[in-house]
Order: sequence, then structure tokens, then C-alpha cells
Amino acid sequence: IYKEQLKEEDEAINYFSAVIDRQIKHDKVLPAAYQLYLIYKKNGVSKYNYYKDIILSDYPNSDIAKIVLDPDYLKKKEEKEGKDLDDYAKVLKDYRYRRYVQVVSACDKVIATNPQNKYINKYYLLKAYAVSKSGIGGVPAVEKPLKELYALSPTSEEGILAKKYLDKLGKGETIVPNDNTGIVYNTDANAKHYFILIFPNHKGDINPVKINVSNFINTYFKTDGLNLTNSIVGNNNQTIQIKSFENENKAMTFYRAFGSDMSKSTLGNVAKEYQYFIITKANFSLFYQNKDIEGYIKFFEENYE
Repeated sequence: IYKEQLKEEDEAINYFSAVIDRQIKHDKVLPAAYQLYLIYKKNGVSKYNYYKDIILSDYPNSDIAKIVLDPDYLKKKEEKEGKDLDDYAKVLKDYRYRRYVQVVSACDKVIATNPQNKYINKYYLLKAYAVSKSGIGGVPAVEKPLKELYALSPTSEEGILAKKYLDKLGKGETIVPNDNTGIVYNTDANAKHYFILIFPNHKGDINPVKINVSNFINTYFKTDGLNLTNSIVGNNNQTIQIKSFENENKAMTFYRAFGSDMSKSTLGNVAKEYQYFIITKANFSLFYQNKDIEGYIKFFEENYE
């Protein structure tokens, strides 16, 4: 078996050496040099430094060069890309909840400090969307990230879209639809309030969450006469509804307790994993009829927290 391994290794060395000895540019040269580097290094033959120099001098920006310098490079790269995706998802969530100023700030930070971010093109587009929605700076402010994106990456999917948007702006058109949904919510501190938790259907079975919420009520608000129900809102979500609170103040007491450290003994991670808010009976009718989760959460954050 050992002799067979040596034979196979010698054949590999001959093959990879032949690729490099041709001294022509070819996409097989880099992997060939890397394989020879690995073989010679494994066997303690100093010739591996020769192939290391080829990799680092001729292909300094390649993943293989970075692996040679740091064997943990791919693991670190995967971890970074995972974090980059999580960070982008958070900014995208802010956009969906119409926190446009926060989105622009986050995009500016990534663009300035992390230009190698895998999602950099998407950040430029998201900034343009957020600026357009906010209306701050007018058309020139919307055009700026689009022009920068097109200059940076004209043939990418995002770059092509940026050019399309620039053409639309040049014709006096907008790049995103108007935010005005026609839904008007009102505050009323003395009105009865409900507590609502949003449960996305992709999370699976809602019953364990209902049990945890019920345990929380029985532990801390047993004498308040609260009722727990649930219903469907739209195609993708359900709600857990707790009714009702005499006024805003009592509803906010429940809301704050729900998100406090003491709640973990009964709720577990429910308060961290799901969105929840309080809402008046009148606003709930509008929210439910229009399935306006994002719109109402924006209203709630602006008027309650």
C-alpha cells in the first residue's frame, strides 16, 4: 500500500510539475502549484518554498495564497461572510420597518469601512432606496449611491439595476413606490389596549409559545382577568392576542414585564425571538383588516417606546 501511495504521489508530482513547467498562463497553474506545495511540505522537502513563492508572488490576492499564509483562512472567511449576512439582514429589516435614517447610516458605515463586504453592492442599492423613501436630499442624494455603484460594478446585477434607476430618475420618475398606505393610526392613552405577539408560520408549532405566554400570565398577572387567543394575520403569520388592558399605562406595564429578565423563567427566549407590541382596539381593527404588521410596528415604536 505504501509503495502504491508513493507511486501515485510521484505521478502527481510529474503531472503538476508539467503544468507549471510549460510557463504559460493557465487556470490550472495555481492549483498545480498548491498541490506541489502541499506534497513537498507534507514530506518535509524544502522545495515547497519554491511553490509557495510562486503562489504568493504570482497570485497574491487568491484564496489559495491566503490559505498558504493562514491555514484557517477559509474558516475565518466563512465566519465573516456569515456575520456580513446577519448584519445585512438586520439593516434590511430596518428598511422594512421604515427606519430609513438608520438604514442610510448603516449603509454609509459599511461602504466606508468594509468595501470587501460580500453584500457591498446591495448596501449601495439599499441606501438609494432608503434615501428615496425618506426624501432627504432629493434626487441628487438618491443618484449618488447609484452612480457610485454603477462605477464600482457596472456589469453586476445590482450595477445594471443602478443604471436602470438612474435612467428613471433622469425622466423624473421615482425608484420606489410611495409609502403612503392610507392607514392612519391614532393614540389614545385612555382606551382599552391589547397585547399582540407576531408568530411567523415558518417557526412551526405555535402551541409551545402559547403555553409559555399563558404561564407568564398565570405567574405575574393572574388576577388581571386577561384572555389569551390566537388568530391568523395574512398568509405568513399568526398572532397571539392578550385582551384586554384598561388603558395604555397598564398595557405598557405588561409589555415591559414581558421583555424583562424576570420573564425568562416562564417565557424562555420568546421575548427575544418574536415581535410584540400593544395596540388600541380601534387601531387593532385597522391593523388586522390591512395585515399591516410593518406599518403598525413603525407607529408603535414612534408613539409608545
